[in-house]
Parts: sequence; C-alpha cells; structure tokens
Amino acid sequence: MNPNDLSHFKTLLLAEKESVTKCLQHQKAEIDDTNSEVLEPLTDSEEKLLEKIELALLKIENASYGVCVNCSREISRDRLEAKPSVSLCLSCQSEHESS
Repeated sequence: MNPNDLSHFKTLLLAEKESVTKCLQHQKAEIDDTNSEVLEPLTDSEEKLLEKIELALLKIENASYGVCVNCSREISRDRLEAKPSVSLCLSCQSEHESS
C-alpha cells in the first residue's frame, strides 16, 4: 500500500476512533448515572471496536496494514473503505463466520 493510501486510512481510523471514544464516554456516563445493565453490552462492543482501530493504526505504523492476518493476502480497498479496522479479507471473514 502506498504512503498516500496509508495516510488516507489513518485519517479514517482516527476519525472513527474519536467517534467511538465519544460514544463510549457517553455510554459509560449513562451506566454510571443509571446503573443500567442494558448499556453494558454496547460498551463492550464499542471497546472491542476501539481495540480493532488501535491495532489497525499500529499496522499502518509498521507497514502491515491492509494485509489479511489469516492468509496474508491484501484486503480489498473497497472492504477497507467500508470498514477500515478489518483484519480479514472477505474470503477469510466468510470462513470465520461459517465456522
């Protein structure tokens, strides 16, 4: 992946990170205010997404972004545009979901 592409995806990931962080802060405040168990699964989901974003940002730094962690093939640009934090190509994701 060329430097311009990496910069583009880094920008997308940082924007998504900011959005998820704000949402997570809001959800945690709601949980603290109401002791609501309903919001806790949402918080867990957001925290997992944040971890995936952080991992993708690290991969950009070490030039391994956009490579499937399962088969080592390139992840399609369309897939990365739709969800910049993905770590599996479409084929491997399909296999993962069917097992």
